[in-house]
Amino acid sequence: MSDMAVELGKSRTSGRNEDRRGDYTVAGLNRILSVDGHHKLSLYGFKVYAGIDTYSRHITWIHVGIATRTAIAVLCSYLDHLKEHSTLPYAIHSDQRSETHMMANAHCQLHQELNPNTAWNVHYWCNKSEWVGF
Repeated sequence: MSDMAVELGKSRTSGRNEDRRGDYTVAGLNRILSVDGHHKLSLYGFKVYAGIDTYSRHITWIHVGIATRTAIAVLCSYLDHLKEHSTLPYAIHSDQRSETHMMANAHCQLHQELNPNTAWNVHYWCNKSEWVGF
């Protein structure tokens, strides 16, 4: 993460170790990556997806592309994010749309390489507490 993102995260906490975000507490930068799409342009064949660090609220990646390749593009954008930042987020939070399944699968497999005993639902969260079946 850039120095600016780190400073932004620090300034938002004002001396606190944790920052409250909705129904869960975010322990720090790059802990939870929230991924979501903006579907209003789908009518015109465009899909917009972005990954946001939930602690700093910094957009870490964004993808705008054609609808037919969105799942692959979301996966590639996520993998590019990992390569650029050289760090693996603890968890991903997203909706349960088909565009996020490949990214979720890759994320969980990377965590299982680090710790084979890790359950998939520890590192991937869906809206409304629904788990994606792989």
